Amino acid sequence: KAIGTQLAIEFRRRGSILQRRVQMMGPPRQPAANKTLISGKTPFSGVQIANLSPAFAIENGFDDLLDGVIVTGLQRGSNAVRAGFRVGDLLVSIDNRKIDTVADLVADHRAATPTAAIVALLPDRQTVERDLQRRRERLRDLPSWRLARERQRLLDRRRLLEQQAPTARLPRLRQELQQKRLLLQALSPERWLQRGLALVNDASGAAVTGISDVQPGDRLTVQLRDGLLDTRVDAIRPASDASTP
Repeated sequence: KAIGTQLAIEFRRRGSILQRRVQMMGPPRQPAANKTLISGKTPFSGVQIANLSPAFAIENGFDDLLDGVIVTGLQRGSNAVRAGFRVGDLLVSIDNRKIDTVADLVADHRAATPTAAIVALLPDRQTVERDLQRRRERLRDLPSWRLARERQRLLDRRRLLEQQAPTARLPRLRQELQQKRLLLQALSPERWLQRGLALVNDASGAAVTGISDVQPGDRLTVQLRDGLLDTRVDAIRPASDASTP
């Protein structure tokens, strides 16, 4: 679905099936990427970093479940390359100080040696375990999510087929035909004849709709409810003279 369109969602709550409509939205872009290239005499020299948001992660091929500061580029032969940095590395902390944004890293990126910088940037065990647990949960839920999606797709197709099935279409077609039949009956000339009106045709069979269609002496056929009258035009009087005897 395109961003901004409405999506119908059906879900079950306490035994009842509920429906809601939600608007499709793009992934968040906060915090701003703030791409920054570290320079100077520092183990981080030559590393390009950015704040990781869901939108930035998806657009650049990173894990959209992560957040923080990520390495997006490296200058060849730089201190960062020699220190062992790689594109996609997530910078967690420096000297036990947590790194949440690019500004945090720029404010505190010095270390005594390249090795000390690497050690400081490595995630601790708890961080790794939390990340592994989150990935494990995501993998565990992935099959059920895919099954639910396929089940919904099959239900949508079944509803569509049921709507197009002959047993479902015949009643609708029958009702449409009945409505058209009633309309034709309401517009039928015979219905107007029953109400005392008449149909007038000239000698060629063409309908006479006004005095301009006839001349004195013309032969006319008048159709009534119960038969036909053959008549001749003796005189023509416009509507303004119709009340004159």
